[in-house]
Amino acid sequence: MQAALPRLLNDIQAREIRVIPNAFNSTPAFLAYFQAAALGSVPLVLLDVASAIRRVGASLDAIRSELEIANVARVQGWGHGGFGAYVHRFVQNEMAAVDGTQDGQHHFFYVWHPDSDWYPNFEGRQAEDPLGPAFGGYHHDLATICLRMRADRQALIATTDYGRAAVLHLVIPAYYPLVMDHPIEFADELLPLVITGGRHRGTDLVWFAFYRDPRDERLQLNFIGLLNLYQPNLAMTGGYVGVVGSLFGLAGCGLASAAFPPCAPVAAALCEPFMATMIAGVTTHCSGVIFDLCTCETTQVLGNPIFLE
Repeated sequence: MQAALPRLLNDIQAREIRVIPNAFNSTPAFLAYFQAAALGSVPLVLLDVASAIRRVGASLDAIRSELEIANVARVQGWGHGGFGAYVHRFVQNEMAAVDGTQDGQHHFFYVWHPDSDWYPNFEGRQAEDPLGPAFGGYHHDLATICLRMRADRQALIATTDYGRAAVLHLVIPAYYPLVMDHPIEFADELLPLVITGGRHRGTDLVWFAFYRDPRDERLQLNFIGLLNLYQPNLAMTGGYVGVVGSLFGLAGCGLASAAFPPCAPVAAALCEPFMATMIAGVTTHCSGVIFDLCTCETTQVLGNPIFLE
């Protein structure tokens, strides 16, 4: 325990987030909520491009040849500012989409991208053309930015009368596939939440493995692909097919015996292998179920902290 504590503290200290001067969450009241929380989570690993294409399938495979960075940079219009300038423009466009709307809600924006080499160009554009107080920050770690969003929500609830209804926006620009196949959920405290991903040639570049309840209007996904959470288990599938096939075989033997009594001895002889196949199928299917239960990944709830104070 004593040996693990320094590693935990180092991990907590490493999860600092860049706060924009004069942003709504740059005051001590907001910072205190974030600094009082430590993040308890497992690493969320993104698949490499080749694995991402295999996992998503046809939609990404169709644009495989167009995912070279030079081609994407040309299509997205990076210019001299590189990807960082594109991120700044991306956020500006998302903010402009809700600016002046008549919904009466307050909107706050955050950015996640797993790289950090775009920070200097982004910060340069931010210095020239500030995104304004509604921009809450950015980070290369998804769990950390979600923790900041939750802390800001709690501070908004404590200091304003619109905290619970404020809409948080998580903007995810991308120039290559960002595919996370670890099961995730977003904490209820983050909702209402709008997540907007990047697209290329009409294809989503951001993919998550989580279940979205279509009845829950508090979570809105724009250009976010959803991976199939259920991966076929060959043992379960094969066992099920064996059981069903055996049942049909037994039923056929019963019908044949009833319709043509002279066939009864042959039908009875065939019942034994059908029964053996059915038992084997049940055993195989149960083995697949046990394997799934033992190997299933724990769903990571993004935004759930462990409070130290």
